[in-house]
Amino acid sequence: MQINCYPYYCIIIIINIINLIPKSYSYIKEHINWRVENGDGTSRIEIPEIPIEAIREIVVNSFAHADYRGISENEIDITPTILEIYNPGEFPSGLSPEMFARQKIKSMPRNKIILNTLYKSKDVEIFGSGFRKVFSLCDKYNIKINSVSDNGGFSFLFYRDNSTNNVTINGTINVTEKKQKTETPTDISVYMLLKEDPTLTRDVLAIKTGKTVRTIQRALDKLYREGKIRRIGSNKAGYWEIL
Repeated sequence: MQINCYPYYCIIIIINIINLIPKSYSYIKEHINWRVENGDGTSRIEIPEIPIEAIREIVVNSFAHADYRGISENEIDITPTILEIYNPGEFPSGLSPEMFARQKIKSMPRNKIILNTLYKSKDVEIFGSGFRKVFSLCDKYNIKINSVSDNGGFSFLFYRDNSTNNVTINGTINVTEKKQKTETPTDISVYMLLKEDPTLTRDVLAIKTGKTVRTIQRALDKLYREGKIRRIGSNKAGYWEIL
């Protein structure tokens, strides 16, 4: 699917993308694990748990192929076991990242203006080569990966090996604490807020919890499946019934 946008609108999007790609990339590098190996002489080599170039390819892909016709929310979720990079744009029907990586399938850009700009800025090397590089690197370093399509979006998952706990921060090697900070699950927070005010919308719930609208929607879907809430009326004028 190809989407063309007006030049002025595309310029705004591209400026945001160019600013967000390095910020996203840096955030991930600061929050994944690194191990240290001795190099020649007294030098040391810092090695990430997931190949950095593979991460960068997926980050760039998530911005280059997002659907910008509505409110787009790219997400990066890092848990003890998974690094998830979410792209708010559907993956081509009947295809998968592995098919692009293993087979000779041409790139299917959602917006050529954005992709061409990223190519000229050297954020994209060769059209259609990103997934091939990612799969090649992950095969080489035995990194398990997966992809999931979800409600018009697409997630790429890197599975983490938490046996490595040495993390590099500002050039200093620190040992991460084994005891993780506990946090109330989002669905429970949403449920408690709806008990107090069942008219709260997804946007308001997102603000109150500090989560994205997509994360709130997942929490609402879970509560609905578990039979804890039910929607009464329309999305705009209705409310949530607590069961």
